Amino acid sequence: MSEHLRVTAILSGMADALPIHPPSDDSSDVVSSYEAIALLIHSYLAALGFKLQGFAEDKKLRKYSLPSPPCLS
Repeated sequence: MSEHLRVTAILSGMADALPIHPPSDDSSDVVSSYEAIALLIHSYLAALGFKLQGFAEDKKLRKYSLPSPPCLS
């Protein structure tokens, strides 16, 4: 197994993805199990070098036209 995919590396990536709070603040940034799973997947994909690419809002997407379905009569 690659070194950057070890459990300690993934957990460290999860901790690094969360914002830092002052010592007196005991609130949680992860409020549901879904967010915990998303954070785990984010850390794993970041360790693999996955980068999410977005579209620029000012650029229009090309319109694709689907071919018409064949007539079944």
